[in-house]
Amino acid sequence: MPAINVAKLYAMAGEDAGQLTEELFNFNEILQKDFSIKLFFENDCIDKEQRKEYFDELCPHTSGIFKDFVHLMIDQGLVRRIAHVAMRCIRLSEAKKHARYAHLESAFPLDEEFIEKIKCAFGKNLFFAKKIKPELIGGFKLRFLDGEVLDASIAGKLAQLRGEMVK
Repeated sequence: MPAINVAKLYAMAGEDAGQLTEELFNFNEILQKDFSIKLFFENDCIDKEQRKEYFDELCPHTSGIFKDFVHLMIDQGLVRRIAHVAMRCIRLSEAKKHARYAHLESAFPLDEEFIEKIKCAFGKNLFFAKKIKPELIGGFKLRFLDGEVLDASIAGKLAQLRGEMVK
């Protein structure tokens, strides 16, 4: 399998590098959440054109550079490397643009105004994949890729209280 020079890819993307990184992050989340989608894209028995058509249907609002990149990965048989490329682009983006990537979990869908407040608190260069987790009861939890976790959920507060009472 040929090596992918992610730093060169990132540099060639120029001002679109941030958009490419965010879309890679989100697409990688889709592949990680749904194993059947991941298997479909990685299955060499399925025609490349069919995989590209499915990608276009699955992600209709992506940028041209990202669409071209995924199509190239499919043509070259490198879809299995998407997670690797996404993580390398994220690390480059974090270093060059002071961006942070996280998983935003909430008990119910958050409106855009609330999401903007979270971004204001942590910087405009915060990008995240959203996940609904009813067991949080209310509030939200941010899981940064560097391992840091901010738990502002009701379930987290209850667990904290329980821990204090047991002491």
